[in-house]
Amino acid sequence: MTNQPQFGIAMYGVPGTTNAIEATTNLAPAAWYELERLFVSDRLMVLSGLVTNAPQQFFRTKQVWP
Repeated sequence: MTNQPQFGIAMYGVPGTTNAIEATTNLAPAAWYELERLFVSDRLMVLSGLVTNAPQQFFRTKQVWP
């Protein structure tokens, strides 16, 4: 059994909005997929305990509501 490395992301957002966390393993061309949506409760949020088994992975957040 192989342990997957855990990591975290610091996300800045507008409190009271909802953001999508998206990921891709290739930036050329990027095919982003949504991991989850989060309600932003503070300007800075730390998402921890994320795991991946890809050799490289890129993440982004974007406001989806309102």
